[in-house]
Parts: sequence; C-alpha cells; structure tokens
Amino acid sequence: MKTCCACKETKELKLFYVNNVMKDGYYARCKKCMRLGKLCRQGRPIGSTKPVKETTGTNRKSGWEEIRLVNPRKEDYIDTYEFLKRIGYKMDESIHQQFCDKHDLKPKKSKPFKNHFSPKDCGMIT
Repeated sequence: MKTCCACKETKELKLFYVNNVMKDGYYARCKKCMRLGKLCRQGRPIGSTKPVKETTGTNRKSGWEEIRLVNPRKEDYIDTYEFLKRIGYKMDESIHQQFCDKHDLKPKKSKPFKNHFSPKDCGMIT
C-alpha cells in the first residue's frame, strides 16, 4: 500500500508505475493521477485544489501552476547561459528585454532574484 501525493488516496502498489530510482521503487503519483496530469500537492493544505499561482495571458490557461527550480547550482546557470548564447541571446544585455523584443511583448519590471548567478558571476562576461 502506498499513498499518492496528488490525490492523497492509499492504493495498492500495482496502481503505481515502477521507478527504480525512488527509495520504495515506485513513483509518488498513482497511474491515474499521472495520466490526468495531476501534480503533487506539496506546499498546500491537504484537500486544497487551489493552484499555487494563477496566470493569465494570451497563450496561457488560467490555473497553471508555477514551476520553480529549488536550489539551482551555479553549473545550472552556466548551462542555461551557454544555451541562450547558442540560440542568439547576448549575455551583456538583459535577456528578458531581448526575449520581449524578439516576440513583440511588453517587458515587465521585476525585482532581481536573490541568490541569482548573473552571466558575469558565471564567467560569461568579462
């Protein structure tokens, strides 16, 4: 028996896909929740169906959940900046501004991220 992290129901092990990396050998979500695309309810009260953050926009459906990396390493930033450089972004200019210009979007003002490695911190700019 195992409890699904998405629906919080206790089910037989045969109702979970096998994952040899996990400690118990099975995914945290049951097969049904995985097929339906339900996410684990981490950080929300049990029984809550309210998404973490609702987003609205021209190409987005309301109610999508925000996805964030937890504790990204400096190497992750370096890989990201190398990829962005390969697809044509300039590291010495604002990547956000370049993206908005490329896709005819209005840039949003935001505060800088805490614990963020800039291209200069990663050695991409001298």
